[in-house]
Amino acid sequence: MLLMLCSMSIDITAQGSSDIYLMDLKNLSSNPSISNVRYLTDFNKGGYNNQAMFFSFNELYVSSQILPDTLTDIYKLNLTNESISQVTNSPSISEYSPTPCPDKTNFTTVRIEQDRVTQTLWQYPLNQATLGIRLFPKLNNIGYHAWINDEEIALFLVGEPHTLAVGNLKTGKIETIVDKVGRCIKKIDDHTFCFVHKINPTVWTIKRYDTSAKAMTIVTELPADVEDFEILIDGSILIGDRHLLKKTNPIQGQEWKIIADFSALGINHIVRPQVIRDRLIFVNNK
Repeated sequence: MLLMLCSMSIDITAQGSSDIYLMDLKNLSSNPSISNVRYLTDFNKGGYNNQAMFFSFNELYVSSQILPDTLTDIYKLNLTNESISQVTNSPSISEYSPTPCPDKTNFTTVRIEQDRVTQTLWQYPLNQATLGIRLFPKLNNIGYHAWINDEEIALFLVGEPHTLAVGNLKTGKIETIVDKVGRCIKKIDDHTFCFVHKINPTVWTIKRYDTSAKAMTIVTELPADVEDFEILIDGSILIGDRHLLKKTNPIQGQEWKIIADFSALGINHIVRPQVIRDRLIFVNNK
């Protein structure tokens, strides 16, 4: 199946739950600029397309529910030859949040099991040679995750309130870190990561956690109702705030500067930004 890379003249009246966009992001450390915006999910126009993840510079994995199907599966988008292929097709099960493993031969997803309640973490081989294995089999409420190193995974656990934990695959230990957290978790290095702490309904911050030192520090405050972010190579932080793309550098100050305004394209709810080199993807929720 061909993947249509549409230019800025996309049909902005298309209906659907969410769409994915790809663009070039230049001058990250000085005066960032956006160009060459492309609409990636014409293959599922009007459907759910979310949680896009770069597996390489030219390869994306995404979660899509292709109507009239009621289940969500993982699809691979090849940006070089403009093709798409289905990666998972588990009967009566939905998969979300495709994430490459540190070993570069496997990836993980969060699954909604057949009872539509249980949320589990599974690992699959990239070559699709096996049906995969379940990680942390005692956990039934995993909402999101991020690999920290080849043994530790940061886990967003669904609950009242939601909690952040670190699971160790070698020992099986699950260490609870803090509650009232957001879904976005970003690795910094092999022992630190950043996450969103919703301290109260009006104050949300990005915090940094060191798994070795067991230490937590505040990085910056977020605009209201923003819980997705990306960390750039110079330490700057990128967010979507409604139709705006914004950036701040916590080392230089707390001001959020507008990089781009996508309202003319009908993009009004930017979430889940991710950058690889000079490429940016994000999801527009409708």
